[in-house]
Amino acid sequence: MSKKSNVLKNMLHVAFSQGISLAASIVTSIFLPKILNVTDYGLFRIFTLYLGYTALLHFGFVDGILLRFAGNNYESLSKEEMRTYSRFYMAMQLIVGGIVCVSGIFVANSDYRFILWMLGIDLVAINLTSYYQFLSQATKRFREYALKNLTLSVFKTIFVLALLLCHTGFHWQISYRFYLLFLVIADLLMLLWYLVIYRKITFGKKLPLSVQRKPIVDLFRTGIVLTLAYQVSHLIHMLDRQFVSMLYSIETYAMYAFPYNLVTLISTMVASLAIVMFPMLKKSSKEAISKNYNTILSGVCAIIGGSLVLYYPLVAFIGWFLPEYTGSVIYLKIILPCILYTGAISVVMFTFVKILNENFRFFKNSLLILALGFVSNYVAQLLFHTPQAISYASLFTMAVWFVLEGHHLKEILNLSYLKEFLYVLAITAGFLLIVNLIPQLFLGMGCYLIVFVAITLLFYPKLPKTAKSFLQKK
Repeated sequence: MSKKSNVLKNMLHVAFSQGISLAASIVTSIFLPKILNVTDYGLFRIFTLYLGYTALLHFGFVDGILLRFAGNNYESLSKEEMRTYSRFYMAMQLIVGGIVCVSGIFVANSDYRFILWMLGIDLVAINLTSYYQFLSQATKRFREYALKNLTLSVFKTIFVLALLLCHTGFHWQISYRFYLLFLVIADLLMLLWYLVIYRKITFGKKLPLSVQRKPIVDLFRTGIVLTLAYQVSHLIHMLDRQFVSMLYSIETYAMYAFPYNLVTLISTMVASLAIVMFPMLKKSSKEAISKNYNTILSGVCAIIGGSLVLYYPLVAFIGWFLPEYTGSVIYLKIILPCILYTGAISVVMFTFVKILNENFRFFKNSLLILALGFVSNYVAQLLFHTPQAISYASLFTMAVWFVLEGHHLKEILNLSYLKEFLYVLAITAGFLLIVNLIPQLFLGMGCYLIVFVAITLLFYPKLPKTAKSFLQKK
């Protein structure tokens, strides 16, 4: 099979699993707020907020595995060597998870104590699963990666629909604790699945830890910068929610976090490109990387720009199905354009940063943006005392981050990012003007589509011809 066919096959595997994952996310995003009351939904979102920080607790080991083995063939891996890595990492995560669980004993609030216990257990399942997922990605075993996503998504969808039936048909009051227990059990079952699939590199004779001490240290040393870069990037994404969760009530946080649940649906499919792109481009020449960069960046920006039109059906749906969350619409229209910047950074720029081994520079840039985000969010709260102000401060921070990372890659690849930045800036301005000036949903939707097409053709006049040529070839 040709290399191009392999790439297409891998992308189809991942895209299909991401499509099912998207469908599952839609079901969860739509029905979970209906099943849980606003307070319980807010507590659940607190759990997901802090769960995002647990990736830091592998301390670079998993990212070291990805960087060390990217592009390798799975069968060529030394099984005895990999068993040492697997069992060392398993023991480390059990210790870390145990510490988090024990710390929950000292928390007075019963809800936060329960959340900490669930975090301690779930971080073990998720971080160990990430280890095997990264091996799948590194060795291009995308079928296993896709199958795991597919299985977990179907499992969660069936459970949420069963809860909806119990809630609406039998008027059961579902607690967030019950749902969290289910999530943790589901993650543990997925870990068990990976342990079975990858049993050859987990169980059996291994090399002594003393022999593998230096390679293990090298994995931490190689991966820690990428981990810190990713985690700081994650903190930037989460900073506004962190502010709102600390400064406002659980109910207000539920309203603020709900739009992010919807925004995630839009970014899920775009993220599939990065999963396949990294191992495929890892061993490419700098010239080949430079050739692909602007094309991929402009394509992702255009796809996300078009997806902003989903604001209108989402608003209509909230008003019809989740009227108790209509207060979240004022945040949705500000938060949604953020994905123009975060999508380009996380899907395209960060992938190319990893390929070019510019992780430390990305980390330093992200620290600057994190500081800027903290200051802008603090000033917004100080001046206006509203969550909306924090949302606008976050949007400003994301735009600056796009510029900083674009300039960083320009220095390496000698390629301009100005056209793409002006494009997303024009799309952002057009979207915000229309949603604020035209409250009628159908009229606003039509106006945005016209504005989006006009801006896209202004910046990329050859796009229709390119798309037609591509479709004719296919």
